[in-house]
Amino acid sequence: MKVPNGLKIMVRKMSNWYDSDGGLHLRPNPDLEQSENAPTFSGCEIALKYEAKKLSFADCARFVRYCKGLYRDGRFWTTSISQRARFSHDSYTGIVVGLITVLRFLKKQDAHDRQKWHVLKDDALELLDKIPFWHKHPRDFIWLNYMRGHLWLWPLLIIPSVAMIVSCMQDYKVRGGVKILKTDGKILALMRCLATPMPLTLWACTNAIETDNDFGSWSNVFAMYFWQSDEHPNRVLIKRVEDDKRL
Repeated sequence: MKVPNGLKIMVRKMSNWYDSDGGLHLRPNPDLEQSENAPTFSGCEIALKYEAKKLSFADCARFVRYCKGLYRDGRFWTTSISQRARFSHDSYTGIVVGLITVLRFLKKQDAHDRQKWHVLKDDALELLDKIPFWHKHPRDFIWLNYMRGHLWLWPLLIIPSVAMIVSCMQDYKVRGGVKILKTDGKILALMRCLATPMPLTLWACTNAIETDNDFGSWSNVFAMYFWQSDEHPNRVLIKRVEDDKRL
């Protein structure tokens, strides 16, 4: 059967942001190495789809399969301290946010579906257990391990909370001697708030961004970071979430 050209174009637009392993990148038609933060972008997409009520079982399965591949081939994910620099705290954040969101999605399904998808749940839990325990920054150590089930860290969540609020209040950072708008820390803060959840921290971060003349909204923050295309999935999703007043 011949596929209409319009349908071909639509399918291409929906799928060309992912590499062959299922990772989301900055630009269309990526190879595996296009974006070092592909795990971060992928986890962000899962969290935003959940907030927009667009998350599906297929999305969850693709993300878990992608994370299993990262762990299996060792390109990014490593538990070796000597090789830790190969996988940034941004990427760990993306993986944890995505996996926690997958588990939250599966928990909301009816009993029949939960039984059918128990393998996916088990895979997500196993991957969370493989996140390294030690992290250099106290913010990452506390938040990542709390999300992995170390609930004794709950009183210390104030530390990553304050760090996230401060990041959302800052306009600029210096990288390589160049002063640039600080957007990546804000996106990571939003991801952590959506996964934990941390409603007071999210309110403070949102207020800081909406009252800042350089940003004004989460959609603008995403537009500045994912500037390559206004069709980037995360830009489309954050706009939908804000329009639906979910933030």
